[in-house]
Amino acid sequence: MANRSQLEERLMAILNPATCRRAPRLARLAAVAFAVCAIAMASLRLQAQAPVLMPLVSRMTTDVALPRQTEEELPQRPTVSLSESPTVALDATLQGPSAPGPAQASTAPEEPSFDVASIKRKEPGMAGLRFDPGGRFRMEGPLVMLVGIAYGGPVQGGPAWLRTDDYVVEARAATDVPRSEMEKMLRPLLRDRLNLAFHRETHEEDAYALVLARDGQLGPQLRKSSVDCAARIAAVRAGQEISVLSPLPNGMPPCLSRPRSGDLVSGGMTIDALAGYVGGEVGRRVLNKTGLDGYYEMSLRHRDERDTGNDSDLPTVSTALSEQLGLRLQTTRTAIETIVIDRIDRPTEN
Repeated sequence: MANRSQLEERLMAILNPATCRRAPRLARLAAVAFAVCAIAMASLRLQAQAPVLMPLVSRMTTDVALPRQTEEELPQRPTVSLSESPTVALDATLQGPSAPGPAQASTAPEEPSFDVASIKRKEPGMAGLRFDPGGRFRMEGPLVMLVGIAYGGPVQGGPAWLRTDDYVVEARAATDVPRSEMEKMLRPLLRDRLNLAFHRETHEEDAYALVLARDGQLGPQLRKSSVDCAARIAAVRAGQEISVLSPLPNGMPPCLSRPRSGDLVSGGMTIDALAGYVGGEVGRRVLNKTGLDGYYEMSLRHRDERDTGNDSDLPTVSTALSEQLGLRLQTTRTAIETIVIDRIDRPTEN
């Protein structure tokens, strides 16, 4: 490596005015370019001698006066973009690697999903679903049920097998999560395993409003539950043991229900749940407009109106609601948001 005196002699010889005047024009330009490179190399190799080198460079650039050239004599230079400039590259080398910027957090929230899940075909039979403690989910029935549970609404469209073929769906989350969270976890399962795609449509349709038949007076087969059913149901979902209670006069244990077509017996259910049952019986959406909250014991016996050959002497569901529960159905219109299937694939068993 050159020492200080050798470096001074070399640079002064390159930039000597007499030498520049004797050299041809292109040679002088080459000499200037070589000088710039030498200065850069010196800056990198002799950082420890920077205080000595910089005055030397300053003196040389001040003392040297290159001959002026007219505009016609100046050589044409190609345009260089800023990103390709040697000066920018040299600055980056001298400054070292740039400090890393702050990590950008993902703006899209991570969608919860089950750790493991299986979908298997089954023979036609009972249909139902369970949300058990420990983040466990089980459903038996047509997969249209799964879509409705996951996205909350009636489902339209899709292939015939979506409603006719029965499946067993079992899934387990990593931790114990509430039902509302498990319902959301079904969404990535439907997208990943069934390639579900859909859109929503809103339209008005005929419906019923469930209202009190008599002001504030309940029917003989409807009364407010004396048991805290909400607390018992929450304890069961949390995997806790609950005390066994004696059956009620209608034969059902407190807070349990046995809904059958034409025969509903409950030891404690909400009026919202009753409206859902009645809607299934009359084939139309039923809205709870009674203003009654909490859980109620009830018994409702009526004719199965879906069985056209039924010649039962039992009353219609509308008459039974009025006579037995003190409620009635009132025609109305309501806006319904439906899930319209655009694409869904039959699942492969795993």
